[in-house]
Amino acid sequence: ASPVDDLRAQVTDGALDAHDSALEQSGQVPAEFRDVYEQGVTDLTNAVAPGALDERAAARAAAEAAAAEQARQDAWNDTTNTPCPATAKACVDLDGRRAWLTDGGNTVYGPVYISS
Repeated sequence: ASPVDDLRAQVTDGALDAHDSALEQSGQVPAEFRDVYEQGVTDLTNAVAPGALDERAAARAAAEAAAAEQARQDAWNDTTNTPCPATAKACVDLDGRRAWLTDGGNTVYGPVYISS
């Protein structure tokens, strides 16, 4: 990164830190001025580091979406709490539209999507 990029990153990080600190203090501002105070903090941050708040919000939303998708995949792949006996060689979950192969109660292949 160039020195200009480094400086821009430092300014952006500083502006975001100052923004967050100022908003944490907004509870000390009288209620009738709080909205104006918070908008002023946001406006100042946008003036010092244009787009930084939007970029951070987008990054957080993307991280939350990725975590939610990973949790969904983990739940779909979890075959530990199924009604299949340990002696079964194959298991089918009609409601979940998935099937998998087992050996001694352990999943050895799958789950895979099925149509039913």
